[in-house]
Amino acid sequence: MRHVLHPNAQLCPGGCGKIEDIDHLFVSCDVFGKIWLGIYNWLGLTTVHPKHVADHLLQFEHLGGFSKYTRATFQLICLSSVWVIWRERNAHVFSHKDETLQHLLDKIKLQSYWWLKAN
Repeated sequence: MRHVLHPNAQLCPGGCGKIEDIDHLFVSCDVFGKIWLGIYNWLGLTTVHPKHVADHLLQFEHLGGFSKYTRATFQLICLSSVWVIWRERNAHVFSHKDETLQHLLDKIKLQSYWWLKAN
């Protein structure tokens, strides 16, 4: 079965009731946006929470005071987080599945580990 969105499907699948766009889904959603707070806590980072995806990605790219390897690791974790959010969004939309925030953070940690190990 092909999963195709209905043309009127504009609301965020996180259930927050707001219009879905890239910045909302990946950064400011009440559901998916909280993932980043868990990531920051896991990595021991304190930062300003950007409102746009481009700013968010730049923030991970230009973390000061860290080695090149550590910054590359943080970037990989950032991309892993985006991938998990996207897959969870699709699970919400197409399979009506919901995961807890902690379960999503665990998925990100495990996936990041496997990606780093493969690298």
